[in-house]
Amino acid sequence: MSNVHILVLFLSWFWVYEFGSARRDITTTQSLRDQDTLESSNAIFKCGFFSPINSTYRYVGIWYTKEVAKQLKVVWVANRNNPLSDFSGVLKISGDGNLQLLDGKNKSIWSPNISGDNKVNSSVAQLLDSGNLVLSSSGNIIWQSFDHPTDSMLQNMYMYFDENSTISPLVTSWKSASDPSDGRFTVGINHRRLYEVFIWDDVRPYWRSGPWNGQVLMGIRAMYYFAQVDGFSLENDNKGTASISVSSTTKRLTKYYVLTYDGNLLEKDWQDDKRDWKIEWSSLESECDKYGKCGEFGSCNPNSLPICSFLRGFEPRNDQEWSAGNWSSGCVRRTPLQCANIGGEDDGFSRLRNVKVPDNAEWLESYDEEDCRRKCLGNCSCLAYAYTLGFGCMIWNESLIDIQNFAPVGPDIFIRLAHSELGDFLNVFIPFCFIFYVLLALINDHFFFPY
Repeated sequence: MSNVHILVLFLSWFWVYEFGSARRDITTTQSLRDQDTLESSNAIFKCGFFSPINSTYRYVGIWYTKEVAKQLKVVWVANRNNPLSDFSGVLKISGDGNLQLLDGKNKSIWSPNISGDNKVNSSVAQLLDSGNLVLSSSGNIIWQSFDHPTDSMLQNMYMYFDENSTISPLVTSWKSASDPSDGRFTVGINHRRLYEVFIWDDVRPYWRSGPWNGQVLMGIRAMYYFAQVDGFSLENDNKGTASISVSSTTKRLTKYYVLTYDGNLLEKDWQDDKRDWKIEWSSLESECDKYGKCGEFGSCNPNSLPICSFLRGFEPRNDQEWSAGNWSSGCVRRTPLQCANIGGEDDGFSRLRNVKVPDNAEWLESYDEEDCRRKCLGNCSCLAYAYTLGFGCMIWNESLIDIQNFAPVGPDIFIRLAHSELGDFLNVFIPFCFIFYVLLALINDHFFFPY
């Protein structure tokens, strides 16, 4: 054999050993070993073995082929809680048609464990350009990674949840940048009354999207401007199942959402001109985005100092804590509601403009805003109401928490107050106006007593 042929063989061997080979599918006769990769048809995604930064453990994952400084944008991990300790792993089709990850001792590390009638012995695994790893037989998908997301939500991924379950976690963050196992934070749907997207820190609310009104999530400011461009969408099949998805009119498959290990939900997209990933949107744009930052009956404004203020008719529960910048204990009413007590005066409402509406909203069928107001006033438990065209009436029967100033967008909310609290403003403002007018007249008696 000539020296040239020997060199070619050596370089070919070196390439496979060092960088692996890319293929289109996994079959019963062709497995995926460490250093090999599955590649989608247009080379948008790859699936294979990887190690996170500062880690020697091996995982099977899916990532974008766009790389920056060799930092993979991994969007799905198969064995996130059961890593391999060496390079001996093999991803294969088992004898019963399941996809299976084995270690060097032929021990099963991970499998979707398809059972029953779905078991087949002629399965094929492929990676689609959507980033979806599918296991199919005779053209029918019997399992797909899109049904089992880890920390990322991709374009055209529909995540289904049971309407009968109040809280439906959908994705879970990594534990750290070096550990893809289940972390502290989850993203999911909270639909006690209205659909909302939540981030939970363990079991505690950490961020919320505001209610879905059929077009936008009312607590995501950017959706008021770009609702028709991209973002979240919720659909209800009226059969006990609903779904959430993310989409973009640009159809860019490089746009995706990821829940970071420190609890921030980010929208990212690849910028061809800068050859880097850009953060298009962040759930935590300010301290006000953290759930209940100003406590009950407090309002948060990221453009004010301090950022927290108490609602009209309320005062801090703990003055010392509030003055020190600890607003978590919130506020309490100065004057109890009357609720049309016999011989007493009716309650009224104070308008709070352009807000992220508080948590625990309930929807009521209503003819118009005045009807919404009457229904709230006629219910002694109702603390506030809001009315928006095209969606209708929302009321709040529980303490008001997680209010944020959204000016110039966002609906107005009407806070219920005792009649005496509503009169405070007029009792001060009207005499002030009268005194000001008299002083002005005395200064310019020609204006006050024209000849």
